[in-house]
Amino acid sequence: MRAAFLPILITALTSSALTAQGFQLPPADLAPGQEYRVLCITQATTDSVSSADISTYNAFVDADCNAEPALAVLGTNWRALASSPASTAPENTMTDPAPAGPTGVPIYRPDGVRVANNYDALWNASNVPLAATPNVNSRGEVTSGYVWSGTGPTGLGTSSRLGDPNVTSIGEVLQSDGRWVFHGGGFPSDAQARLYAMSDVLTVPEPYEHPANLQPGDVYRILIVTDESRNATSSNIAVYNQFVTNEVATNGPLAALGAEWKALASTSAVNARTNTGTNASDLSRPIYLRNGTLIANDYAQLWSGSLLAQPRISTSGANQSGAAWTGSTPSGSQAPGGALGAGAPWAGNLTTTSPFWMQSFQINGVSSFRLYALSSEIVVPLEAQEVPRVGSSSNPNVFLPGVTSKPIIGQTWDPVIDHSQFVPDATLDFVLISPDPTSVPLPGIATGNLLCNLAIWHVSISNFTPGTPFEFALPNSAALVGNAYCVQGGSLNNGATPMHFANALDIVIGTF
Repeated sequence: MRAAFLPILITALTSSALTAQGFQLPPADLAPGQEYRVLCITQATTDSVSSADISTYNAFVDADCNAEPALAVLGTNWRALASSPASTAPENTMTDPAPAGPTGVPIYRPDGVRVANNYDALWNASNVPLAATPNVNSRGEVTSGYVWSGTGPTGLGTSSRLGDPNVTSIGEVLQSDGRWVFHGGGFPSDAQARLYAMSDVLTVPEPYEHPANLQPGDVYRILIVTDESRNATSSNIAVYNQFVTNEVATNGPLAALGAEWKALASTSAVNARTNTGTNASDLSRPIYLRNGTLIANDYAQLWSGSLLAQPRISTSGANQSGAAWTGSTPSGSQAPGGALGAGAPWAGNLTTTSPFWMQSFQINGVSSFRLYALSSEIVVPLEAQEVPRVGSSSNPNVFLPGVTSKPIIGQTWDPVIDHSQFVPDATLDFVLISPDPTSVPLPGIATGNLLCNLAIWHVSISNFTPGTPFEFALPNSAALVGNAYCVQGGSLNNGATPMHFANALDIVIGTF
């Protein structure tokens, strides 16, 4: 089974991002019910001379941030952390530290790193530096450079605010003191720069309760019916996909899953199976309702015309009745002459397990009904593992676990070899990776034992800067979760033999 995922693993192990990137929202150090805000930098740039109206810049940052799905799912508005002639940055972003004393909520970067404990700390960086530099953009990438601010370090507007015809004050994103928002002088206002964006106050949602019969690492999908209704006059499937996505974004527990949602429906251009990735050729997963009830063991049963439960549980968890637009036959194909966008599309009945759940009646598309929606793959959280193993000959235990991350999907795993005592004159570090452990001496070839079985498939990776971390960017793929591998470190010095084996890290790829 693990060999089937070798192409994914090789892609991961041969990829190395130059800039760390990713999202960790809600932040890991907050509990359900706690509030926070997000501060990021736009990816796009703009001048600061075209408008002196702060609403122009609010619209700019809001569009930039909500173009990123990982931020759009938060369902928040974004405001420019900048000052115009009519509004200071604290006023525009509602981060005014008055009255005296700790005011407001903690502020984080998109990667979940805390920037400031509250509004007082945000606007007091000249005296007490921020907890972290605010240098992560709306795509989750660590960045550098300058942003328009028109703002002094305490939040007061400068004499060179947005809309100034000549010069606008700037901030430097790699600074944690007052220069983060006021770097003196400024840029010509007709130049191009980015902006800081501040979210509304967000609340960490209660965690979604995964189906009770599943184990950590298990993968499944969720079928819901929307609480809201709409017409079926559009023949563009993207319209319906966006409709269901927008509704899920308003539901904290479902939104926190970070899944992608598609309408379980057909237009003349695409059928429900293809739109939701539930064709016979797709890797099948069990499908559950919002309340944890199993509705189909696999995709074949989903399209068999005989469900295990009625598909009536909505986004909010309510029991709904009535109908949902489908435009489909019970097998998930387009209903001839009745796909969404036709004059009289087909709709399904929410309160049946028979084929009528998908194809019950036709009616004019201007009518208003709900939609079924299906999530992408969801993984029951599984803790990643990286366990050192020295083997029967007690290899030196110097191949250390990840510096910044365990082997977690969507993260960069970065183990490192410690050369303080082990081959201090090394010219090359390497790792060997295979699915099975062993402990075999290789006299004359290597000091220490070979701890990964190379008789099966294996991967070798070299690092020509000894003592620096390897960087393995693991794809955000459910197919990798739960897979176990042996990863052994080693070094060479000036190409001489023997090579030197260190310990192995027996890893299990997880979600946290």
